[in-house]
Amino acid sequence: MNSHDITIIIPVYNCEKYITRCIDSIINQNYNSIEIIIINDGSTDSTFEKCNEYAKKYSNVKVINQENKGVCYSRNIGIKNAQGEYILFVDADDYLLENSLDNIYSVLEDKFDIIKFSYIIKNKKSEKKMIYEEKEYNFTVDDKEQFFKSFLENSYENMVWGQLIKRSLLDKITFEENIFYAEDFLFNYELYNQAKTIKYTEKMLYNYEKNDNSITMNFKNEKILKKIDNIIYVFDKLTLESESLHKRKILDIKFLKEVIPQIMMLVFEKEISRVELIKQYKEMFEKSFFKKVFSEVEEVDLKKYKYKKIYKFMKKKKFNLLYIFSKMYMILKKVQAILINIKNR
Repeated sequence: MNSHDITIIIPVYNCEKYITRCIDSIINQNYNSIEIIIINDGSTDSTFEKCNEYAKKYSNVKVINQENKGVCYSRNIGIKNAQGEYILFVDADDYLLENSLDNIYSVLEDKFDIIKFSYIIKNKKSEKKMIYEEKEYNFTVDDKEQFFKSFLENSYENMVWGQLIKRSLLDKITFEENIFYAEDFLFNYELYNQAKTIKYTEKMLYNYEKNDNSITMNFKNEKILKKIDNIIYVFDKLTLESESLHKRKILDIKFLKEVIPQIMMLVFEKEISRVELIKQYKEMFEKSFFKKVFSEVEEVDLKKYKYKKIYKFMKKKKFNLLYIFSKMYMILKKVQAILINIKNR
C-alpha cells in the first residue's frame, strides 16, 4: 500500500462555525493511515486560519489555499494531490462518526473499487440511520444495468461522500467544473460506470448534516433556472453516451424527478409575475431535451402523484394549471413544515 491507505479530501468555504468539528472527527479516529487534504476555496472568514492550525500541528494534514473557484474545482485539486490508495470525500459541515474508520480496515483487504458505507442523516430536529444491506457487485458476472436501476431510484446515491473510491479509478474521471448542481450525480454515474467491483456495507461511517438553509433551498428565479440548465446538461450528456434504450428511459425518469421540484419552486420568486413565469415555462419546454423526454416518457412511468400531475401539465402545455398546482402544493408543504416545527417545540 501507499504511505497512507486513505486520502480524505475536504473542500472548505466560509465554514468557520463547524470546520473544527469536521476535522476533529477525523483526527481523533483510532485509524491513522490517512492523509487529510483541505482545499480552502477563497474563504473570507477565519476558516483558512483554523485549517492552517491543524496543518502546523499534524504532519498528515495539508492545506491548499486558492481563489474562489467552486467545490468541483476544489475536489479536483484534492484528487491531483492525493497519495492514498483510496479517496474519501467529506463535506465541511459533516463529520465522521466516532472511531468509524476502524470499520475500514476489515473491508480494504478485499480491494473493491468502491466501498459504500451506511450513514446518518441529521437535521436540527431529528436523525435517521440509513443502513445498507451487505452486498457485493462484481460486474464481470453481475448485471450492471440492474445496479444502475437501483442507483437511479435512490436520491441519496447522488452524494459523493460516505464512500471509499480507489484512486486509480479517478485517472479518467473528474468533477465537471462548469456546473454547480447535479455535479455529484454526474460524478457518481461515471464512477460506477468505470467500476468493476462495488461493496455496500452496513458498517456506519458518516454523519450528513441536512441543512435546510443551504444553497439547495434558494428560491431565487435566476438561481433555479441555472440549476434546471445544469440538470439538463447532465442528463443530456448521459443519455447521449448511453447505448441502452432501457437505461435511457430510466435516465429520462430520473431527470424528471430531479427537475420537477425545481420547476415547482419557481412559483416562490416574488419579483417574477405569473405572466412572466408562464413565459419562462413556454421557453423552457421548447428546449430539445424536454421535447425528447416528452416523446419517450408517459405519465404512468412516474410513481408519485405530484410528478404525474406536474408532468401532465408540462407535456400538454397547461401552463396556468402548472402554476396553480405548484403554488398550492408548495404552500401546503410550507404549512406542514410550520406545523411540524410547532409540534416539536
